[in-house]
Amino acid sequence: MRQSKLQKNDVTEKRSALKANSEGKKPAGSSSTAQDEFLALLKRAEKGDESAMPMIRKVTIDFPNLWDTVGDAAKAVQDAMLKVYAGDNIYVREAIEQRLSKLRSELAGPDTSPLERLLAERIVACWLQVQYADAIYAQNMKELGIAWSEHHQRRQDRAHRRFLSAVKTLATVRKLALPVLQVNIGDKQVNIAGGPAATQDACRVSQEPTVATPKALP
Repeated sequence: MRQSKLQKNDVTEKRSALKANSEGKKPAGSSSTAQDEFLALLKRAEKGDESAMPMIRKVTIDFPNLWDTVGDAAKAVQDAMLKVYAGDNIYVREAIEQRLSKLRSELAGPDTSPLERLLAERIVACWLQVQYADAIYAQNMKELGIAWSEHHQRRQDRAHRRFLSAVKTLATVRKLALPVLQVNIGDKQVNIAGGPAATQDACRVSQEPTVATPKALP
């Protein structure tokens, strides 16, 4: 019982020190010891030590963003590709990261669903793969024989198809999510899928006066 209480107090102290550090504060009587101990727990977990996980789970209750940072598989894949693409050139790496971030933001847009964000992330990953496949082929095309040239072109085609598939899927999801408006125009009913702009257009059309077609003379 006493050991359990000591472990509980230890966890509370680690949480307090980590939270104070994240807020730029230093609690009285504390030091970087809590952080060092937490990093030591992480190192044990990296080596497969299961006994470190209960303590890590308790400490990270106050810091759920730690799970998001480490568990972001899409970001890990992107970082791995950028390391291959840019090598040791930090400037090129940063420039590509900025481009990917902008593309991701443009594709996802504001107030999007989790599915749309996932698909936007997938499009960004596929786009990077397309650019990498094109770059590798362009850099080596003069030295490639017919067989290797065809190999690289097939690689480009596959990357391009995955990219188009991701784009098409996002477009389909957004189309299915659009509201359907039924508008009566004369004696006909018209179903229009779209947002506010489509609704305004439909209303404008329905309010336009109908011009009678003159009858042919007998």
